[in-house]
Amino acid sequence: MRENLLSMQYRGHRQGVVSVYPNTAVQISRVGGQEAGWLVAARTEEAILLADMALLPERRGAGAGTAILETLIQESRDPGKPLRLPVMINNPAARVPAGLGRTAMV
Repeated sequence: MRENLLSMQYRGHRQGVVSVYPNTAVQISRVGGQEAGWLVAARTEEAILLADMALLPERRGAGAGTAILETLIQESRDPGKPLRLPVMINNPAARVPAGLGRTAMV
């Protein structure tokens, strides 16, 4: 039952993001050649929006999230687009430099 509920939640979330941002890519994140989690990012003419990111439990706290964010930061710098990162205030990602155009959520 847990897997069914998680699957429904994932599909619902993904469909919501894709309906708002049609250029959304859902991908498996790899760091150092190993799977680290998954990433949902929308790329528009104005910005790159990191809609969601999840890390495998064994990859948390080991720099995988930082490596993924650094890749997105570099991708956003090349065309000069802001990287938008909506996060909960208590999320470690809230420490990302404010110049990236993040949006804090409570």
